Amino acid sequence: MDSTTLVLFGVSVVIGLVCLCLFGVVVVPEGTCRVKQNLRCFDSILEPGVHFFNPLTTTFASVIINGMSIPDIPLTPEQYDPTHISAYTSETAVVMVDVKLRFQIIDVRKAVYRGKNITALLFTLLQSAINQETPYMSYKLVLESGNVLAKKLLDNINVKLSSQDFGVILTDVVMERTWLSDEMRKRIDKDLLAEMEAKEALKRSEIVYQQEMANATAQREVDILKSKTETDVWNTLPDEMKTTTLKTRLLAAWGEALGKANSVVISGRDATPFNIYDLSSERITNKLVFE
Repeated sequence: MDSTTLVLFGVSVVIGLVCLCLFGVVVVPEGTCRVKQNLRCFDSILEPGVHFFNPLTTTFASVIINGMSIPDIPLTPEQYDPTHISAYTSETAVVMVDVKLRFQIIDVRKAVYRGKNITALLFTLLQSAINQETPYMSYKLVLESGNVLAKKLLDNINVKLSSQDFGVILTDVVMERTWLSDEMRKRIDKDLLAEMEAKEALKRSEIVYQQEMANATAQREVDILKSKTETDVWNTLPDEMKTTTLKTRLLAAWGEALGKANSVVISGRDATPFNIYDLSSERITNKLVFE
């Protein structure tokens, strides 16, 4: 190799190095874009394709998704799967939740400079939404109707993303799994047993109370009947109370007052017997007529 060739080769190398210093090349994949910065300030958004830039002054902004810094910002829906999130219900029970969040960047510049760490932002908003929604839901509803909670979370998070202009939107929320820890399940089983026992005790006390009230009412009726004649008592009673049961109690009261064990003879105004009540068979043997 002669000296001329060596000189030409050296010049080519120098020119190549200068070009590399003055002009960089970047290829932006399909379905993504890049945010070009000049001296750390926003310059432009590069669409898919080949682009040249000055490496001495140009940098590219990135977003963080699932803990990874990504300069090629995705324009298609992405997925984030936070797990083991604690949800407190209206009974103060703790339900564990696994969720799938599908999101999409709709404004690249805002997502880069305001959202930045997209998945960390979504996790914070998700936890906040759960804390706002589940305290008004029963643990059974959270466990059995995941779609109800998913819809509430989707609406809640999108309102916050829109109001704070993060350049990101949730497209879907899927409740992957909901469950109670063993400790919480034991606590709920214990609480349910205590609740059932309390309800049973209350039911028994209500039955006793009703029986006592019925006995007291019957005794008051008997006392009233004993203090009056049959005609006075019958005439003062409301029509709806003039029943066979009350007739029975009426006659039984006079039977007790007269000290009769089995039967009572009721006399009319002319002292003529016309009604007989058989206490032993608890039935009226003759038609009752009060004059």
